[in-house]
Amino acid sequence: MLIIDRFEGQTAICEADGGDIVRIDRSMLPGEAKEGDAIYSVSPGKYAIDSAYTKQRRDAMRRLMEKLFGPRP
Repeated sequence: MLIIDRFEGQTAICEADGGDIVRIDRSMLPGEAKEGDAIYSVSPGKYAIDSAYTKQRRDAMRRLMEKLFGPRP
């Protein structure tokens, strides 16, 4: 599993589970891919978004932010 950290031009900079940085050409990702999405390889040179895991991570981050700073208005 990889997490998209950021985009630099046509390259997605991703973080692997072990913390390694992986660069992926944006053309290998779905068009709707964005920073913070969890992705996985479906075939050589082709990735898909793991929507359930992405939502789980975003919800956990939101709860942590609310714990630290209080609920958003």
